[in-house]
Amino acid sequence: MGRNKIIRRKIAGLRRVSRTHHRKIRAEAAKSQPDQRAIEKWTKDIAIFEREIEKLEAKLPGGKR
Repeated sequence: MGRNKIIRRKIAGLRRVSRTHHRKIRAEAAKSQPDQRAIEKWTKDIAIFEREIEKLEAKLPGGKR
């Protein structure tokens, strides 16, 4: 596999996990007693994923998405 394809797959994987975390946050927030620690952790994870996606996108030709 080419370098760009590997990077694009990593980006897709991070986006998929980020969407999963967003769903978890919505589901947890809808509960009568939401677990704030879990929500905070997922929020931090999403921020980490977004930073990693930005770094990977910069490695693509022209910084493409």
